[in-house]
This record gives sequence, C-alpha cells and structure tokens, in this order.
Amino acid sequence: MFYPYIFITGMVIASFGLLCAYRIPKEESIIKGRSHCDYCGHDLRWYDLLPVISYISNKGKCHYCGHKLSLIYPLYEVMGGVLMVLCFMRYGIDIKAVTSFVIIMILGVIAVIDYRTMDIYNSTQGSLLIAGIIHRLMMGPFSLTSIMLSVVIVSGFMLIFNRLLNDTFGMGDIEMMAITGVFLNPSMNIMAMIIGIFASGIGYFIKRFIKKDDSSHLAFAPYLVLGIVVVMLYGEKILSWYLSLF
Repeated sequence: MFYPYIFITGMVIASFGLLCAYRIPKEESIIKGRSHCDYCGHDLRWYDLLPVISYISNKGKCHYCGHKLSLIYPLYEVMGGVLMVLCFMRYGIDIKAVTSFVIIMILGVIAVIDYRTMDIYNSTQGSLLIAGIIHRLMMGPFSLTSIMLSVVIVSGFMLIFNRLLNDTFGMGDIEMMAITGVFLNPSMNIMAMIIGIFASGIGYFIKRFIKKDDSSHLAFAPYLVLGIVVVMLYGEKILSWYLSLF
C-alpha cells in the first residue's frame, strides 16, 4: 500500500504546484483565496479539486460554466504521482526522497511558468535554492570546491555562449543552472545541461517544422528541467553506462 499512497500524495502536491504556476505570474497569493475557475471565476468545491477524478467526472469541463479545461491538469497530476514514486524508488524511504521531490516540483512550476510567460520568477528561484541547500545537506558530507565548480562550469559556459550568440539562453536559465550546481555535482550538472540542449533541439524541430511556428523564441527552462529531473533520478546509472562503453 506504500506506493499507491505515495502516488496519490504526489498527485495532490502536483495539483498545488500547478496552482502556483498559474497564480505566481498573476501576482496572486498561493495560500490565500479559494481555488476558482479561471474562466467563470466560480469558487471550486472540494469535489471539484480531486486530482484526475474531478477532471474525468466533469468530462474535462468546468463543473459550473462548462468551459473545456486543458488536458495539462490531469497529465501534470499523474506526472506528479509518478515522479514521487520514482523519487522513493531512487532514495528509498528516506528524507532525501522527500527533498528531491520538492526540488522536482519547484522545477515543474518553473517549467510551466517559463513555457507560458517566457519568464522565470525570483520567488521560484529562491525556493529552488532553499530546497537545493536542504537536499545537499541531507546527502551527507560535501565539498565546497565541488559545489563552486558545478555552479561556475555550467552557468559560466552558458553565460559565455550567451555573449557569443545573443539571447541563446535567458538569464533566468543561467541562474537556475547555477542553483542546481548546489545539489548536483559538476558531472551531473553538465549532463543535465547537455540533455536539456538536445531536448530543446527536438522541441525546436517540432515547433518549427511540425507545428509550423516561425517564431524564434523557445522557452528553454522546460528542457533544462527535463535534464535536471532525469539526472536526479538516473544520472549515476547513465554515467556508469556511458563509461562502460569505453
């Protein structure tokens, strides 16, 4: 019964994370004020907020105005449940599983906001830094030199590349990767950036040639977040597999 409970808990937390992602750009409180429909403004009842279940029972529409809701709601909630299970599978029943999931949820908020607004907010960066420091402390002994290298190598490369090719990376992206250096060692942080760059290439191809979207701007944070999450959960296995090829 442990993993089903963890899965449901992850969905509930992810639902709150999505609420944060929608409220922060509007400068609305994430604590005060009842959840409401973004289209008709009607306050939502507890039975309207059940992860996935409410979406299915209401046939993907607002219970009050009938407006069609985005599929991102149930998908994000399910993803939250899956990721929380994966965190506990990675770290076992340990506080590190909790801190890693908190980091991943904050990263998820950053990714959604950046995708929707092309911006990364200081409040989310600050939250990521605090969670990252706590996670690093929970991981046991660490080297300040390693942390500094992890911070400088990746963000420094991105900053230099940004100077050579204007607007390649946003400053928010660079700052986020500097923060991840606090809880990812240099090799893992570099791997996260590489995965993010390759994923963004695929994303740009889909945007440009499949969706026929000619706009030059691409929200980069979601792809970097993908790389960070993959590395947090499977980075050591990926690195071991790669080294075994030689």
